[in-house]
Order: sequence, then structure tokens, then C-alpha cells
Amino acid sequence: MVTVNLIGNDELKRKFNGLSDKLQGNLIKKALVKAAQPIRDEAKREAPIASRDVVLKRKGKDKVTIARGNLKKSIKIFRGKNKKWLNVQVGAATKGRFNGFYAHFVSEGHKTRSGGKTKENPFMKRAADRKEKEAVEIFRKEFNTILEQNFR
Repeated sequence: MVTVNLIGNDELKRKFNGLSDKLQGNLIKKALVKAAQPIRDEAKREAPIASRDVVLKRKGKDKVTIARGNLKKSIKIFRGKNKKWLNVQVGAATKGRFNGFYAHFVSEGHKTRSGGKTKENPFMKRAADRKEKEAVEIFRKEFNTILEQNFR
């Protein structure tokens, strides 16, 4: 069940509420994806770039080379799969050409093999904090535009 509190035109509210839950969800997801774009773009700007390619040597496995700028290129918008509530998420892709599986190590810091700890770089949090208000405003405008286009 999708719950949206529409304020304004009663006719638009009635038409929107008359849609199936699936169609309501698709319209909301479309607006959510649009709203997440400034956060994604800011996260890409904030993502650190290594000074050189990094080679990971994993015990009993092949070496993995991570190219400079890979983390920045891996940042995407994902549609949530939760059936109870709609969401989109901005994060590093962990599959495909640009694999940012290590984003949380960069963001939170991690222990090194020599026993030290790397400095945390919470670039995703900074991006979300900076663009949160803009994202909310974009969602509001985009959702209103979708309603106007589909129900006038």
C-alpha cells in the first residue's frame, strides 16, 4: 500500500488515489530518482581519487587492480527493492565495470596490514548533507509536474 499525503488540488488527489498501487509507486519512484541526482553528482565530486592504481593481493586469490577514479565512476542511483516502502539510494556499484566494493573502507577508514588505520573520508555523507534540501525540493517539483502531466 502506497501512502502519499497530497496537498492542493482535490481533483488531482482523487485521480492519483484512483490509480493502482503499482502505478502510484512507479510515478513516485520516477520523482525519487530525479531527486537523487544532485546527491549522486555531489558524491562523484567528493569521491577521492587515488594517486595511482591500487593492486590488492588477496590470500589464495588472484590480484585485483583498481584503476584511479574507479570509485568516482562507480557511484550510481539504485532503486530500492523493499515492497513495504519506496526508496532510492545513492551508492557505489559493486558489480559491473566500475566496482566500488571498497567505498565503505574509504568512507569509514580501515585497519592497514601494518596495524595502523587509514583516515576516514565520509564523502557520501558530506554529499547527502549538502544536497538534502535541494533533493527534497526537486522531488516536490518533479512529483507535482508528473501529476500535472498525467492528470490534467
